[in-house]
Amino acid sequence: MTYVSLDADGVQDIIDKLTEYKEQSETSWETVTSTNRIQDYPAELSGRSNTAGEHAAALETEINSLQARLDAAKAANEGGITMTGADGMICYWLPEGAEDTAENATTYNQVDKVNQARADAQTMVDYSINGCTPEQWDELIGRVQAGQDDAVYANTILANIGPARLLDLPTDIQDQFTTKSDLRGATTSDRPNAGSDLADALGHVLATASCTWDDGKAEAYANRLVDYAEQKGKDLRIGALNQMLAASRPADIDSDGTPEDIGLNYSDALLVTLANRLESFSPEQAKPWNSEYWNPTSATKQPVGSTANPLFGVVHAMTGNPDAAIEWLVANQDGTTTPVTAAQSLEHAERIQQLVEIGGLTDQSWTANWAMLANQIDRTTTPGPSPTQQQYQESARATATSGILNGLGSGKDPLNLSPEARQSVAAVMARHPQGVDASTDTGNSGGPVGSSVDGDNTTYYPLFTDRALTNLIGQVSLDEWASTTLGQAMTDYHTQQLQDAVNQYNTTGNATALQQAVTTQSRTNGFFAGAAAHQLIALAEKQDSAHEDINTATSSLAGSYPSSAPQPPSASA
Repeated sequence: MTYVSLDADGVQDIIDKLTEYKEQSETSWETVTSTNRIQDYPAELSGRSNTAGEHAAALETEINSLQARLDAAKAANEGGITMTGADGMICYWLPEGAEDTAENATTYNQVDKVNQARADAQTMVDYSINGCTPEQWDELIGRVQAGQDDAVYANTILANIGPARLLDLPTDIQDQFTTKSDLRGATTSDRPNAGSDLADALGHVLATASCTWDDGKAEAYANRLVDYAEQKGKDLRIGALNQMLAASRPADIDSDGTPEDIGLNYSDALLVTLANRLESFSPEQAKPWNSEYWNPTSATKQPVGSTANPLFGVVHAMTGNPDAAIEWLVANQDGTTTPVTAAQSLEHAERIQQLVEIGGLTDQSWTANWAMLANQIDRTTTPGPSPTQQQYQESARATATSGILNGLGSGKDPLNLSPEARQSVAAVMARHPQGVDASTDTGNSGGPVGSSVDGDNTTYYPLFTDRALTNLIGQVSLDEWASTTLGQAMTDYHTQQLQDAVNQYNTTGNATALQQAVTTQSRTNGFFAGAAAHQLIALAEKQDSAHEDINTATSSLAGSYPSSAPQPPSASA
């Protein structure tokens, strides 16, 4: 691979001077031939005319060759293929063995694609200011959606649209298609989804481009986005940012055979910076963003995306980036590789629970995102570079998972999770039957994380408060797949525990472990039954409850009860 560097301003100056010289020579030659004609051709210029034309054509070829290489370097830089050097030099690249021709420079540096993206960016801005026909919009959004997952196209879009304008575009485009139809303020639109469609496409563009950036560029861009979202008088920008970050991709994260919509793949540095800034979102306005008396200064336009919860979009985006989520939720400022201590896990889990409660536990989209995030974090198996780092990562995952699920189940009233959330909760608990068992103990004051030691290996698992476990198991009981999955996991775990206790009794004659195993299973069975009953009572008390929900819960109870029977002691015991 070969990189050819050049000084853009210097090369452009050469091109300009050569072009000026060519134009002057052509003008001079036209003057000579015109004068010769007027004077009745005293000089024979036919041969010289051909020579002058050839030289002009050769000069134009050289100018075009230089321009093609300059355009290639600019396109490569703009599209994220190459980077500007510390000395300000830009470059284009050629694969090994490829000749350095204008055609190759244009092809390999994707000049045509950059030109199209640049034109689309300009058209997007123009339509947001001056409007367009529905048909023109359909053509533009189609091109943007076709290129949104291409790194060169995405980087070029962001290079030509600043972050402030980016946050305004969805709302402005939607406003161009919205008209009032009567005195009461009712509106109509030829393209009612134009703003959300554009926000989704720009979310893809942001995700695609960010994956090509280094951490410094990603952090700087994230900070600029939040800075502009906090600007006074720009209250709707946070909604557009939320809608962009809500863009999704399908993935079956709970292995139930049906894909869920999780966040796109972003730069971890971008997401972590966004999350930290949005956690303390502080827009410049007279009243706090969450004040019940707050009125947006942009009241003449309808928001695209949620303006009430600044974390809504980034939490969804985190569902596709669990490593970034752990870095945000269980911050490791000093870079330690030792496992999270009990005191630290309690501090982290309390903060996480508060974050979950920000958006309200009655918002199913919000709680579903958190439930899916807990599942994604819990199923992440990225190996650490060392055994100690691996243990830190496992303890951090358990801390984050515990904080999220305890936050989801923290309400005084029974939850109403979506099916996706119920299945994610069940999937997490099914991986940690030991944690579920331990959490059914009276009082459950052991902290948010439990651990067990087997030789040199320490396993960490989330623990749950009585309230959270009651509410979450109650919700799991409403979904057949979730109920069966958790019930089978608990049954398998209890069967193994009882069998181990029986084997110990057969070997030693000591029944302590057997009695403890039976007591623990009975306690857990009772807790499950109580949680399901609590949920059934809550459903029955709701005047608008559907009989189908109650029937589903009732039929699922058998699957959710973890039950097993120990093998009887051998006759020789």
